[in-house]
Amino acid sequence: MLGFDRFITTLDFNKTHLEELKNGVFLCKLIEKLEMKDIQGIISKPKNMASSLVNIRRVFEILKNKK
Repeated sequence: MLGFDRFITTLDFNKTHLEELKNGVFLCKLIEKLEMKDIQGIISKPKNMASSLVNIRRVFEILKNKK
C-alpha cells in the first residue's frame, strides 16, 4: 500500500482521475484504504449520475456511521 503522502504527490489529475472523483470511485477506494475494509456494492464503472450517487452515498453512510 502506498503511503498517503506519496499517493497524493503522484496523483495526476488527468481526465481519468477527474472522472473517478466525479463518480465516487476514488472516494470509495480512499475510504477502503483508510478504514482498512472493503465497501460492498461499489459500482466501479458507473454509466450515469444515479450510479455515481450510489457510490458517493455509500461513502457518506460509512462516514456517518463511524464512531
